[in-house]
Amino acid sequence: MNLFLFLVGGTGSRVLKSLVMQLAAGVRPINEQTAEPIRDLQIVPIIVDPHRANEDLKRTDNLLRWYKEIRHGLYGDQIDVERGFFNVKIATLADLVPGHGLSDTFLFNLGSIAEKQFKDYIAYDSMDDPNQALCSMLFSDEQLRTKMDIGFVGSPNIGSVALNQFKHSDEFREFANVFKPEDRVFVISSIFGGTGAAGFPIIVKNIRDAASNPYLTNRGDLRDAKIGALTVLPY
Repeated sequence: MNLFLFLVGGTGSRVLKSLVMQLAAGVRPINEQTAEPIRDLQIVPIIVDPHRANEDLKRTDNLLRWYKEIRHGLYGDQIDVERGFFNVKIATLADLVPGHGLSDTFLFNLGSIAEKQFKDYIAYDSMDDPNQALCSMLFSDEQLRTKMDIGFVGSPNIGSVALNQFKHSDEFREFANVFKPEDRVFVISSIFGGTGAAGFPIIVKNIRDAASNPYLTNRGDLRDAKIGALTVLPY
């Protein structure tokens, strides 16, 4: 069974860092119905955050890599380890689909967002006058000039547009293709910033709408996936 964790924005990375430390200490997820540890569990973190310079993201990414290296040194590629430190396996999406060209990383590829100002991303300068006027009603001049390499700076209206590329990405396609009925999805984000407040509904919407995407396999399984979420209020 795979547990796909979507960690959105800086809050997602902070929460994941705590989870990695618990897993390293030997904590295992429990089946609430049987009170037994969940067997053959593999956690697949996917960090969605264009702010690559964020120190929380860097620390969490390093922890995930160290965890993966240490666990492989202890147990090899074995998934089900009954007890002990680092007993739960953490994998990248590339580990599940070897040879498909995905980077072996826990970070979702948002390069096409991070390199641009928002107005360039939506091709504002090439719009006709009526569409430019509409955009100016929806977004302030400051928002249009926002360089998205630091995230969406408390503007979920920007994030909801920029992150909608999620459904067209190689990562989402491969995630959909390997998803099985017994797998689970969990989304962690804040609700008060820009990246988290925009990313959470976009991710869930695209998973639920997968049935209408002809380029995906397992469309029905993904549409009916069991999805959990942790939404963090201002702190």
